Amino acid sequence: MTSPDPTPRQIIVFVLYSVLCLPASMTVAGYAATRITQNVSNFEGGAGYAALWWIIVLTCVFYGLSIALFALLRKRIAILAAITVGFAVLSVPAFRFIHELAT
Repeated sequence: MTSPDPTPRQIIVFVLYSVLCLPASMTVAGYAATRITQNVSNFEGGAGYAALWWIIVLTCVFYGLSIALFALLRKRIAILAAITVGFAVLSVPAFRFIHELAT
């Protein structure tokens, strides 16, 4: 019989997944929004506003999907660890942008 208590490895993966999920979602949403608004007219800044709203909507969607995926795969730590590494790679542009804004 196994213990229902999480191991330290599980806790580390869970915390890293949770922390890296949002910046990765923001990066993917930013790339998708620029593709969606690529052919939008730039009259009165329309492309900028359209991209902004697409980024907000897509960030929420991707973040929700990531949390749902986490809930489905919470017993498979190896798969979650691999996804967490992917999130870390996708989070690099978001962290660079935040660093540029802060300095």
